[in-house]
Amino acid sequence: PFQPKSAATTTTPPQPAVVETGRVYPGADAYRLPPITVECRATLHHPDQYNILVASDAKSSAAHWELFSMRGGGRLTAYLPGYQPDHVQASEAVCDGVPHELAMILESDRARLFVDGRQVADQRIQRVRQDVVPGGLAIGRLVEGGIGFHGEIDRFGGGHQFGGERRRFEIGDQITNGVKPRLGLAPVEPGERR
Repeated sequence: PFQPKSAATTTTPPQPAVVETGRVYPGADAYRLPPITVECRATLHHPDQYNILVASDAKSSAAHWELFSMRGGGRLTAYLPGYQPDHVQASEAVCDGVPHELAMILESDRARLFVDGRQVADQRIQRVRQDVVPGGLAIGRLVEGGIGFHGEIDRFGGGHQFGGERRRFEIGDQITNGVKPRLGLAPVEPGERR
């Protein structure tokens, strides 16, 4: 599992620690254009902190989305700054030290969240911004850095539909400091799991 890098000791007054965890991979339209499915198996700790599971593009992009646990309770949340409402939040906490299957389905007019196969949020959304700033796909952190996560991500994957063809993307079997950078698109049938 990811381990935070220790901060260097300095003689200057202490500054807030910026923990850089996770990995950033090259971005692609497949990660920006709905419909998108994102899924991971994660064990999260520290409900008093934000825990970023996966994010596409920087927060400045209307195409940015992130799946994370909300600080102050650890509830699964999606942040979608190009839409209104821009937050979709589950009613239950996932920062409990227990592995969970977490997922988001982002459609052009709807966002849904799932915990352990149960739908825990279903929100109608409306696109309100179009300014796309292409960036990367980040696992365990924001693309631009600054916020990471505390826990383990055992598996990450997702899917996108181009016209009539569904494609799936995945990264390794375990997200750790020695992650295998296996990220790409492969054809997938509806309901197929790899």
